[in-house]
Amino acid sequence: MSISEISFGCMSLEHEQQHAEKLIHKACDFGVNYFDTADLYQGGNNEALLGVALQGKRKDVLIATKVGNQLNSDGKGWRWNPSKNYILEAVERSLKRLKTDYIDIYQLHGGTIDDPIDGVIEAFEILKRQGKIKQYGISSIRPNVIAEYARRSDIVSVMLQYNILDRRPEEKVLPQLSSDGIGVVARGALAKGITIKSTSIDYLDYNHKYVDLLKDKINVFSIEERSNIQTIVRWVLHNKMVTSAVIGIRNIEQLDKKYNYPIHFAKGHYFKYSGSHPFHSLVYPMSDEFSLGIHVGFDISGQLRFGPDLTWVQSLDFSFDESLKEKFIAAIHSYWPNMDPEKLQPDYVGIRPKTQSAKQSMQDFLILGPSDHGVSGLITLQGIESPGVTSSLAIGDHVASL
Repeated sequence: MSISEISFGCMSLEHEQQHAEKLIHKACDFGVNYFDTADLYQGGNNEALLGVALQGKRKDVLIATKVGNQLNSDGKGWRWNPSKNYILEAVERSLKRLKTDYIDIYQLHGGTIDDPIDGVIEAFEILKRQGKIKQYGISSIRPNVIAEYARRSDIVSVMLQYNILDRRPEEKVLPQLSSDGIGVVARGALAKGITIKSTSIDYLDYNHKYVDLLKDKINVFSIEERSNIQTIVRWVLHNKMVTSAVIGIRNIEQLDKKYNYPIHFAKGHYFKYSGSHPFHSLVYPMSDEFSLGIHVGFDISGQLRFGPDLTWVQSLDFSFDESLKEKFIAAIHSYWPNMDPEKLQPDYVGIRPKTQSAKQSMQDFLILGPSDHGVSGLITLQGIESPGVTSSLAIGDHVASL
C-alpha cells in the first residue's frame, strides 16, 4: 500500500471519541491513509482513540506508532527507556489499544547516540519476525542518530522536522536518506503555526521581521483556489525526498482548509419570450471575460428564452430580481433590435458552482491531481459544466495521464 502524501498527526486529537472519529473518517474520505500516533500521547489514550475510529477500515490504512518513552507509575511524567525488553513489552499494550494484530510502522520515539542501538534494532527485528510489526523506523531530529540507524538497521522511514523555516535536514539528512531508499515523514510543516498566525515571533535563527517577509511571500503564491496552509504544505511536499507530510488537525474546518478548494456561486436569471421570433437555433453574442453572455436558447417544448446574466452570490438564493429586465432588453436589442419588451417575462433562476470568483477570468475546468492537493491517488474534477462528447474525451485523456 502506498502512503498518502498527507498524513494525519493524531497527537492533535482531543479526548472526545465521537469528534475524533468524525475527523478520522473525513480524512479517510479525502484519501489520507497514514495515521501517526504514539504510546506517549495522552498516556496511551491517543492510540485507543485511533484504534476505535479505524474499526472496519484497518485493511485500508497504515498505522504508525512510537515507543521509547515509559510513563511513570504515578502517571506524572515519563522517562526515556529504549531497552530491548521495554520495546518488546510496550508493543503488546499498543496493539491492544489500537485494536489490531499488527502495526505497520513501529518507530523509536527519539533517541541518542548513547542508546543501546543494537538492542533497539534486535527488538524491532524480533517483532517483525513475529508479525507484530510490518516495518520499523525512527522519529528523530538528530543527524548523527539518524545516520547510525540508516547504516546499521533496515529502517524504512524517518520522521523529522522540516518546513520552510527549518531546512536543516536538506544539508545532509535528506540526501542521505534518499540515497539509502529510506522514506521521510516530515512533521512541523506549519512551523508551530507561525507561518499562518497574524502575529509573528522569532523562530530558530529567524527574527519576527523575516517571518513577516516570508508570510508576505506565501500570500503572493497563495491563489484563490489554494489557501496559505495548502501553499506551505505543498512547499514541503515539493521536495521529492519527502514521502509524506504529517499534519495535525483538530476540527473539520481545519481539514477542509487543507484539502478543499473554495466554491463560488454564480446566479443566472432567465427571461422567456411569448411572441413570434426569427430564431431557429441557439445564438451566442460575443462573450465577456467572465461569462457567455445573455444568449438565445430553447427548452424541449420550443419555448424561447434568454439568459443567463451573471451575479455572484454568497449563498443559494433563488429569488428572481425583476429589475434586471432593462439589462436583458438592452442585451437582446444588440442582436434583435425589433424584440418587443412587453412580451419578455421572468422565467426562472439557476445557480452554478464556479471554481473562479468575480475577480477572476472564466475557467471551465479545474482538474487537480496529487501534485496539487497532496493526496495520493485522488483526482478531483471541479467546475466542469455539462461537458459535451468532445470535451469529455479530452477530460478523460487528461485524467488518465495524471
